Amino acid sequence: MLYYASAIIFWITMASMQAWIMRYRLRSAGWLWIVVNTVGLIVGGFGAAGVTWLLISVFNFDVLQNSGDAIAVLIIAAIIFTIIVSLFQWSVLRRRVPAPALWAVVNVVLGSITYFLLLSLNSDLVWNSVWISILVSMLAGIIIGGLTGKVIDLFCNRRISD
Repeated sequence: MLYYASAIIFWITMASMQAWIMRYRLRSAGWLWIVVNTVGLIVGGFGAAGVTWLLISVFNFDVLQNSGDAIAVLIIAAIIFTIIVSLFQWSVLRRRVPAPALWAVVNVVLGSITYFLLLSLNSDLVWNSVWISILVSMLAGIIIGGLTGKVIDLFCNRRISD
């Protein structure tokens, strides 16, 4: 349960920071950006979980005994998650930035990589406190959201001036 709460806190914090940095480009869609990201996270998570269940139960992928099957299932679930969340983000960005699909995919991939790095740190005994996990998720969301928001804002300004 802590992992789900940590993921939602990380994602909302990241989206909020991006909305704040991109407030001029998103105009009045800042709150929409946060809501769409949260809904996209939930739908993408359920979509990835559904595909994972399908691969394990119907196609008999043995993720506990075969590391090749485990890697294949993780890659397929990550691709499904990225596609779903990117489509949600693209729906907000399509008329506001020059390359909305690129921004959405890069944003989701960087956010996912960061979150999984946080999970690997969280498996250590030092990080197993609830409040530390939540604090680390919030700080990582602020940092990653700030960095990706600023980089994309600079990219959009460069693309407009070219």
